[in-house]
Amino acid sequence: MFLMLMTLGAGLPLAQSPPVGSASGGGFFLYREPVEQYWNDWAAFPLLDPAELPASGQVRITITGEGKTASFIGNLSLNCANGRFFWESAGAESTFLTGVDQINARVPAPVLRNAVTLFCQPR
Repeated sequence: MFLMLMTLGAGLPLAQSPPVGSASGGGFFLYREPVEQYWNDWAAFPLLDPAELPASGQVRITITGEGKTASFIGNLSLNCANGRFFWESAGAESTFLTGVDQINARVPAPVLRNAVTLFCQPR
């Protein structure tokens, strides 16, 4: 999974960011975070049958970040009725992140906004 994201990051310059929601390796592109002249790519992988998207209740997804300064994987539960979410688990590099503040410091806000829009809004 991480190899796929690294290939995507190495192959497309920052200005040619894939569109939000584009399919990639079983997941969906969420955000390209600029880091100097490089970037981190963020993607989501739904933990449910794609036929059930968009969902009206809880949606569970795995979010990954890979690139210049990100090596992140976390499981997120979205409440589509109100747009709120909570992290079930998360890790960065080889560290298990235990606090919401630790996770939020690593995950850019557009990643979460795009995940809510992509997985909870009618298409």
